[in-house]
Amino acid sequence: TIVREVHGIVAAIKRDVTDTRAVLETWAQNLLVERKTSKTYIPLDFVQLQALLQARRYGEMQKGGEQIHANLNRSQKVLRANRGSPQFKAYVDYINGILINGLAAGAIASLEYLLRQIDPDTLQRSDINPLLEVQLRLTGAGVTFVPPLGHVTKSKDGGAEVEVVGIRD
Repeated sequence: TIVREVHGIVAAIKRDVTDTRAVLETWAQNLLVERKTSKTYIPLDFVQLQALLQARRYGEMQKGGEQIHANLNRSQKVLRANRGSPQFKAYVDYINGILINGLAAGAIASLEYLLRQIDPDTLQRSDINPLLEVQLRLTGAGVTFVPPLGHVTKSKDGGAEVEVVGIRD
């Protein structure tokens, strides 16, 4: 009957939306930054650890993106919708909104975690070691970081600019 057919379509669409949200929730739970709270890192070790973690996370995100794409394709087939129809475009916009919110939640979760790892009050309250150890040495007319962080140059206003190794645009 028509009622059962509509019920099946609605159930399939709900399942695809729920599956999409579940993929995005894993991205917010599996942070893009992690560390051992009992360890203080030198910058290069921390950058290398994060590069390995991020490669793994990006692989997970790629698989999740493929799953989300498959969900969208399945929804399109269940609805028997033309991809160019205004109704299906509205559905795609709805899914895009879910994606944007999910990506934002993942980024916010990782940034909040990183903030907790560098906030002095949180570190002291939670008995967590500092994240990084870098020494600043004043030498003659310059500044030296141990271990080296990058290149220090004079800025136009007479101050110093530091190009940090391991940080990319």
